[in-house]
Amino acid sequence: MYRLSLLKMKTIKTLLLVLFGTSAFAVTPDSVQVVSNNNRLIKIDSIAEVLNYQKRIVLENKIYSDEIVRFENNQMPIVEQDYKDQVRFLEFEIPMEYNEEIRKMINYFGTSWQSKFKEVITLSQYYFPIYEEILDKNNLPIELKYLSVIESGLNPYAVSVSGATGLWQFMHATGKIFDLEISHSVDERRSVEKSTEAASRYFKDMYRVYGDWLMVMAAYNCGPGNLNKAIRKSGGKRTFWGVYDYLPKQTQHYVPAFIAMAYLMNFYDYYGITASLPKNYAPEKLTAVSCNAECSFHVLSEVLDIPKDQLLAYNPELKRNSLPQASEAYLLNLPIQKAYEYIEKEEAIVLMSKELKEVAPVEIEKSETKKVAYTVRRGDSLGSIAKKNNCSVSDIKKWNNLRSSVIHPGQKLKVYK
Repeated sequence: MYRLSLLKMKTIKTLLLVLFGTSAFAVTPDSVQVVSNNNRLIKIDSIAEVLNYQKRIVLENKIYSDEIVRFENNQMPIVEQDYKDQVRFLEFEIPMEYNEEIRKMINYFGTSWQSKFKEVITLSQYYFPIYEEILDKNNLPIELKYLSVIESGLNPYAVSVSGATGLWQFMHATGKIFDLEISHSVDERRSVEKSTEAASRYFKDMYRVYGDWLMVMAAYNCGPGNLNKAIRKSGGKRTFWGVYDYLPKQTQHYVPAFIAMAYLMNFYDYYGITASLPKNYAPEKLTAVSCNAECSFHVLSEVLDIPKDQLLAYNPELKRNSLPQASEAYLLNLPIQKAYEYIEKEEAIVLMSKELKEVAPVEIEKSETKKVAYTVRRGDSLGSIAKKNNCSVSDIKKWNNLRSSVIHPGQKLKVYK
C-alpha cells in the first residue's frame, strides 16, 4: 500500500458517498475500508481502485433511470483538481486538458443536454464495443469513439443541414472517397461497421499529416484546408491551442466538446447521473450473416419473425424494405439466435423468395409503399424530411421534380414511405 494525499482521501470520500450513500466507510492514511451493502469488508488502496470498483458496482446492478439530476443554479460541482486526478487514471493517448471552455462543455452536457446524454450512455453499451474493436485493429486511440457522440449523438440516421449523414457524419463526397456505397437502396454512411472503418482511415491519414490527435479532430471538423490556413495565420504553430484563435468558431468548440464528453462518459455517475432506461428499440448484440442476394425482405421478416422496421433498425444502411440488387451475397446484421435460424432455414427462405417474386412482386411492392402529402414546416430540410420518411434526399427531389434542395414552409411535397 502507498500513502494517499489528503486531496485523494477527500476525493475518495466523495466517491464513496456517491457509491454507498450512508454505507459505512473509513479513510486511513494508507487505505480505504468499505463495508458494502452485503456487509463484506473491502480494502481499497488507491483512487484508481475506487473508480474501478464504482464502475463495477454500477454495471453489475445495471442502474437505469430516466430521472434528471438537478444541480444548484444549473451548475455541476466541477472541481479542477478533482478533474485532473480523475483523468490521470484514464490513461488516454489523447491529452485531457482542463480550461474554462472545457468546464462549460462538461456543464452543458450534464445539465441542458442531460436527457440526451443519458440516452447516449445507454446506446454506448451497444456501439462502443464495435468502435473499440475497429479502432484497436487500426492501432488508433480507443477514446476516439467519443467523437461519434459529438457528431451524431450515436444516431446512425442523423442528417445535418448540410447533408452529412450517419454516426460519423460523412458528407456524400467524403463517403465516396472512403469507399462507402451511397445509392438509391443503400447508404453505408449509416452502417456502424463500415462508417467506423472509414472514419478510422481518415484519422490515420490526418495523423500522418499533423502528428497530433487534437489537430486530427480539428481537421475532421473543419477540413484540412481550413486547418492549414489557421496554421499559416498562427505563424506556423501546429497544436490545437496554438491555432485556436484562427479556427472557425464551430471547431473552437468542437475539440473542447470532445474532451468534455470523454470525461463525462467516464465519470457521469460521480455526479449522480445514470443511464436512461433502455427503450424497446435499443439495439441487441448482432452478428453479420452472408445472406443470399435472392432473399426477399418480406420472406426474411416472416420466416425469422422479425418485423420489417426492426430488420431495418438492425441494418441502418438499408434505405428500403429490400436487399440491394447484387450478384454477391449481402452481409445482413441479425441477432445471434436469428442468425443461426437463418443459416438453418436459408434454402427454404431462398425458395420462398423465388416463388414470391414469380407470383406477386408488384402487389408486395405496392403494399409496402405508402404515398403521403408532406407539408414543409419551419426548420425542415430535405435531409430531415427524408429521415422521417425512410427515403433519400435524391428520392424526394426526383418525386417532386426539384432542381435544388431549397424548400419553404407551406410547400407540399409528394413522399413515398
